[in-house]
Formats: sequence, structure tokens, C-alpha cells
Amino acid sequence: GGYGSKAIELLKIYFEGGMQSIDDFDEQGGKAAVAISREPTEAGESTLLTETIAPKKGLPPLLISLEERPAESLQYLGVAYGLTSELFNFWRKNNYHPVYIRQSPSETTGENSCICIHPLSTSDIENSDWLEPFVSDFKTRFTTLLGSSFAHLHASLALSVIDPFIDFTEAETNTAVEKGVQLRKLNGQPLTPFDLKRLESFTFNLSEYSLVKDLVPAITAAYFSRQIPAQLSVSQAVVLLAMGLQAKTQFEVSDLLGLPGNQVRALLAKSITKIYKVIKDSSLSRIDRSLPVQKEVNLEAHEVTVDEDLNQAAAEALSLDKVGHYAIAMNGEGMPKSRPGKPDKKKRKVGSKKRSKKN
Repeated sequence: GGYGSKAIELLKIYFEGGMQSIDDFDEQGGKAAVAISREPTEAGESTLLTETIAPKKGLPPLLISLEERPAESLQYLGVAYGLTSELFNFWRKNNYHPVYIRQSPSETTGENSCICIHPLSTSDIENSDWLEPFVSDFKTRFTTLLGSSFAHLHASLALSVIDPFIDFTEAETNTAVEKGVQLRKLNGQPLTPFDLKRLESFTFNLSEYSLVKDLVPAITAAYFSRQIPAQLSVSQAVVLLAMGLQAKTQFEVSDLLGLPGNQVRALLAKSITKIYKVIKDSSLSRIDRSLPVQKEVNLEAHEVTVDEDLNQAAAEALSLDKVGHYAIAMNGEGMPKSRPGKPDKKKRKVGSKKRSKKN
């Protein structure tokens, strides 16, 4: 950083007590004031009419060392300035967090006043994360007002103020899908299968943006509040914010970012496609969790293996006691014996015909 960042860092160290020596603390733990010796002036008390103009001795110094001046007991440092991208990025780089932005621009500068706070590490406050609820509440209100009071802000500046987390890992996405993504429309109702079908149609480039325009604000707000963990690029996030929260048209975003209209539409389609995939996977996971779970059956091993069981069955089948019942009786000539019964009528008829021909 430059001189400004270094000066802010030293100021922080001073108010956190980093420039005070151990001798500056009294036995009770408080800070003892350092006495400065001053000699009385030789001129004494005089008025403007009787005062003699001459060099004086023992005057107090204009500047003193910070080690000789005990710092005030502060919990945070604050700054107020007109909101611009350059100033906001500077203070954010020095870990100053926004807690207020004026909704109407200043009549003098035309900029929205912004207040940022940096918490100090002091012994007065035990929890060091006390500022997070204030910053989170501010970002929630700021996100809601992007379509009205802050619609005139540049989309990249608005994205910097929200400072969303967009670099989700695949593991974080899978964990959120398993837990389930709770998403509601602006009227408070959950997404219906018809809404999901419209989103699917848009992601497959089968319909226009106007078909899902009513769903995009709720989806965008949910995404920037970390309810939908989908990984987006910065350009995709800027286009999604401008069209989803600031209600800008494709042509307005194209002029704002200096991009062709078809590229703006492609960036918007990619962002909605990634978000829709997480919503769809979450819905399928919720359906799977609602299905009946089959009871687990613990199978125990048999005492006899399959090979042993088959060998035993084969031995029993081939034993004489079992096969003798099905044996075929044979006559002396090696032919099976005919079964007793009536003679074959066909053979007698054939024989009688042969005898009649001979006759």
C-alpha cells in the first residue's frame, strides 16, 4: 500500500495500544499521563498594551511523541466519504466494512454518503466478531433496495458493496444439495414444478428471458445471500446483479459494461443455468429422501458351502437306493420287456392282408 494505507495502519496500532510502553501503565492497570515540564515565562502576566515582544522560553511543544500521549479507549475506527468505486475499494482493502449508505445522493457532490467501520482489538470487548451482524443486516437491506434507491449505482460498485462469495467448491455444492436448498419466490411461495420447467426451458435456449423474468429477482437475491452455492465468474455475477436485482434491460447492461448484447445474454444464461442445476439437484435429492428406505437384512453364512451342498446332492441322486426305482427291466435278448396288455391291432391287420394276397 501507499502512504495512506500506512498511515491508517499506524493509527490502528496506536489506538490498540501498540505504541505505548510498559512504563506508561500504573499499578492499577490504567494509563498514566506523562507530565511535561514547562518553565514559567520571564515576561509574566501582561496585556496586549504592556507586553514586550521578545523570544519566550519554556513554551509547550507543538508536537509530542505518541509514546508520551496515552490513546483514548476506542472500540472501532470509522470513516465517512462519498461513495465511489476507487474510495470504496481503498477502504475495503484496509478492512473497513460498510454499515450505512445514504439512499439519496448528496446535493453538492452527487454521491451517496457511505460509513465504514473497522473494529479494534481491545480488552474492552471480548467477542471480536461483534461487527458481523451489523454488516450482514446492512447488506441484506442494501440488496433489497438495489431495484429502487440504489438502481443508479454502477453494477460493479454494487457487487463490491455486497461482496458475495461466488467461488464455491464442488464439495460445498454437493453438501448443500444433500441438505436441500430452500428457495421461495417474491410472494413467499416455494418454486413449483411449472417454475422449474420454465427455468429448464430457458437454460436449454428454448424460450426468451421474459418467460423467467419474474423468477430471476428471487433467485438472484437467494444466490447473493449464499443460499444457492453455485460457482460463478465475476462477469456472470455482475450481469446477474444488474438484470436480476437492479432490473436493468439487456441493452442497458450492454451499454453499462461495454459488451455486445449477445454476450450479455450468454453470461446471464450461463449464470442461471448453473443456479438452476443446483436447484434441480436439490429437488431430486429431496424426492430421494422422501422415498421409503428398504430395511437392511443381515445375511449370515451357511455352515455348508455351495460346492459341498452340490456334491452331497449328487451323491444322493446316484445312490442305488434312489435309482433302482427307475431302472428298466431287460429280457434275455437284451431288449426291454414288453408291457403286458392287449395285442397290437395294427400288426394283426397287416399280417392278415399279406396272407390273403398269397392265397
